[in-house]
Order: sequence, then structure tokens, then C-alpha cells
Amino acid sequence: RGLRLPRISQRLFHLGEHFFSPEFLARISGDSRVVLEAPLSCLGRSRFTHEAVLPLRVGAGEYLLFTNYFCSPIPRVRGGVGVVIHDFQHCVYPQYFSRAKSLWLDGCYSATMRFADHVFFISEHERKMALQHFGDTHAKKFHVIYNAIDWDRYASPLAASFVRPFVLCVSHQFPHKNIGTQISAYCG
Repeated sequence: RGLRLPRISQRLFHLGEHFFSPEFLARISGDSRVVLEAPLSCLGRSRFTHEAVLPLRVGAGEYLLFTNYFCSPIPRVRGGVGVVIHDFQHCVYPQYFSRAKSLWLDGCYSATMRFADHVFFISEHERKMALQHFGDTHAKKFHVIYNAIDWDRYASPLAASFVRPFVLCVSHQFPHKNIGTQISAYCG
């Protein structure tokens, strides 16, 4: 249930509340366990700059979770660090990634393997890809945690208003996502 876990308080660092959906903001409003932390204006608008200094904003005993495939290059001074890696598409479909992007991703993943306390993968397949691509030196840090689905949200009046059946696919329209095949199969 993600943010509904009763015993966890959270500070959500962000670059602006406009990045959150109105539904998400409504869900966390009034929840004293969730605090939205505004960006440091002196760092500009770059997500990467803000994520790089996050370890300096985390207090002792707090755990910093990077949900977007890499951790900060700044050594942590307090608390623990976890990273969620969603895929290794640049390894599987290198033709869809520039050399610079592939090198950057490899560097991010290598740093993550070395510096993160825990590396979370969204499937067993991706964990095996990490072992294949980076070896088993850091395998003890690897954990599979599937993307959560809060089924209660689909019982809402809004969800009931959709005409069924339907497929909801939230992704970029990159060739390696193969969305056209999904649509063709659905329309069958």
C-alpha cells in the first residue's frame, strides 16, 4: 500500500508540487506522516543536482530511497541508501540508446552497485540481468520487490466510470516498449 503503511513517516523531496497528480496530493493531504520537502532554490531546476545532494539533507537514522535507477555520487554521511532499478533496456536493446546514454547508465548502475545498501529490482528477471551484467560481487544487496498495486483505488467511483474492458499502459512510446504490438494484440 506504499504511503499508507501506518508506521512509516516520509519526507518526499521534489522539484515542484506540479509534478504530483492532484489525486496523489489529495491522498496525502492531512497525513502527518508525509511531508513534502521543497527544492533548494540555490540548486536550480536540475533533478540530478538535487538528487546528488540528497544524502546531505537526510538525518541520522533516516533511509534514502532513490526510485529512479541510480544513487547519488556523494558518499552518504548518515542513514542508509536504497535504489530501485526498473530495467536494463540499454543492455538488451542497445540500438535504441546512444553510446553516451549507455555509458552514463552503466556508470550510474556501477556506482549504485557499489554505494547503495540495498538495490531493489521490479522483477526476478531484472535481478538476473544485474547479475549477468555486473557479476555477483554485490548480490547480497539485491532484492526483488514488485511494483505495488493498491486494488482499493480501482474500486473507487472514478474507476467504476471507465468503460470496460480496457488496457492502461503508462510508459514512454520508445520502440523497445513495443506498445504497438500490445495494441494490436488487444484489438486482435
